[in-house]
Amino acid sequence: MTLYEVLDNIIVGNEPTISTDVFSNEECNKISSNSDKIMFSLIKKICSMYCTVSDKTIKFGPKVVVEDLHDTDYDSLKQLDFSKLPLNIRALISSLLWIQKKDYEFSEIACDSYFELYKLWIVNESWPVCIDAIKKVIYISLSTRNKNLNSYFKHILNDIISLNGEDESFLSIKLIQLLIESKYDDDSKTIPIIDKIIKSSTDNINKLELAYEIKIKHPKIKNNANIVKATNIKLAEFYVNYADNLMTESSKNAMSAEHFILMAVQIYRNNHEPEKAEETHKKLINIQNQISNNLSSLQYSFTLNGFDKIFEINFKGLSFQESLIRLSYMIPFEKKDSIKKHILNKAKKYPLQYLCNTNIINKSGQTLFKMPPLISADINDSDLNTRIHYELFCKQSFTGNIFIRSMWLNIIKQINFTQNDLDFLICNNGIIPSGMGDIFKKAIYLGLKGQYFESITILAPQVENLFRNLAHDCGAITVTIEADGTSKQKVLSSIFDLPELLESYDNDILFNFRSLLNEQSGANIRNNIAHGLLTEEDCEQGIYIYFIFAVIKLLTLTSPQCDNIVNKNPDLLSYSLPENLDNIISDFKIN
Repeated sequence: MTLYEVLDNIIVGNEPTISTDVFSNEECNKISSNSDKIMFSLIKKICSMYCTVSDKTIKFGPKVVVEDLHDTDYDSLKQLDFSKLPLNIRALISSLLWIQKKDYEFSEIACDSYFELYKLWIVNESWPVCIDAIKKVIYISLSTRNKNLNSYFKHILNDIISLNGEDESFLSIKLIQLLIESKYDDDSKTIPIIDKIIKSSTDNINKLELAYEIKIKHPKIKNNANIVKATNIKLAEFYVNYADNLMTESSKNAMSAEHFILMAVQIYRNNHEPEKAEETHKKLINIQNQISNNLSSLQYSFTLNGFDKIFEINFKGLSFQESLIRLSYMIPFEKKDSIKKHILNKAKKYPLQYLCNTNIINKSGQTLFKMPPLISADINDSDLNTRIHYELFCKQSFTGNIFIRSMWLNIIKQINFTQNDLDFLICNNGIIPSGMGDIFKKAIYLGLKGQYFESITILAPQVENLFRNLAHDCGAITVTIEADGTSKQKVLSSIFDLPELLESYDNDILFNFRSLLNEQSGANIRNNIAHGLLTEEDCEQGIYIYFIFAVIKLLTLTSPQCDNIVNKNPDLLSYSLPENLDNIISDFKIN
């Protein structure tokens, strides 16, 4: 048998994908010519490849298979009688020769072959493969100025008119999109079809949104500001009505409804409808409150293992000052690179956990920030930083809530102290701005006594000023000059970015305090205080306890009296902890 006869036998129909399983040794042995047997194996390799089309670009892969093809292979492929090849194999090989070798002759064969496949597949409304085939026809034709391009466009337009938007799939709207993106002037023939698709797609949000998007890009509409605005407003009204219906069905639909109301607000704002935007925003707030009501509290219990032993080993017989120094040294300043590595390792080990958007909401149901999917092949630095600060926030919260709280409660059961007992931390401490020592001492004392709200609201602004002062001492300019000649303090985020500070000071400390004070996906303490969002109940959380002790740890590093205490008792820097603090928890139960 010839190569072409065997291929006709094993390729049944013109399926979009060709399984390499049909290229068996048994079929290969039916071929009489040795050279045809070699070609059979080569075609099998090509059929193992994929051919994708996006952004008007056609690509073959996997890369390792493409790179394994040599010039001699391409020369052999050119000798094939393409008229005898099954249509889907003809399309694949001819497009490969055009894309990889830019042989114009084969671009025409590829276009004709894919166009025939398109006509076959459109009958069955196999719309994804149908659209894929016709895109290849158009994109290759556009790049080669194929003489048949206009006839291809006319055929597509006739198909659109024939379908009349009555197909339940995305075929009609995707074909219209292809014409518009290819800048083909259909003389407004598709506009009523787009409107028909919009009217009939209220139960298919994705299709309806695509139809609206395509309508405002239509060449007969996009330059008419009034029609564009009216189209956008209709979409916004649809979103509002859709959200209202969701909430009418069940208050449990609040999260879905929120998405559509948000879209509506943005559309109204972008189209200069402030009153409608404000009215819709009020709906949004009500829906977000319902989201908060829908969320049930997760109550849990657990047992702390070995805390008495940890306390006895590390704190028995120590004075107040020694206990505070040791505890501060037991609290880590996390390293950014370590957290980044931890996240990437988790993403590899548990990929499904990182393939979805994660929205972090507050107690009012409002979204504080979003963490996009984390795909290791294409990691956005900003997205990764969001996850890094959130991971740090979780670690700091855990450390504050479980470890620091437990250790400190045990310490104060055995040791009494006054505010003046903190002088060792404050006196002659070069990092504390001039005249602010007593304020730091009072704030820390309140925190150690359990008056967390009073402590945090005093301490956080002072720590911000501390880092401003530190940046200034490092030679950085911490103020701006406005156009009218007035000066303003630089925002805290820019202070942490000042190169003079980064070059002169411990970057791990800066990273931790930046996250605590100023990162939306971190503790964001400064923002919560500045906007009056912090409550006494909030300040009982572990993250705020961690912050107080992080400040104490920071001050111990530059306190002369701390140095004297440590020099007299060097063992203070040696302590015993479990390798992983997670190990101190057992019998974890969700109630």
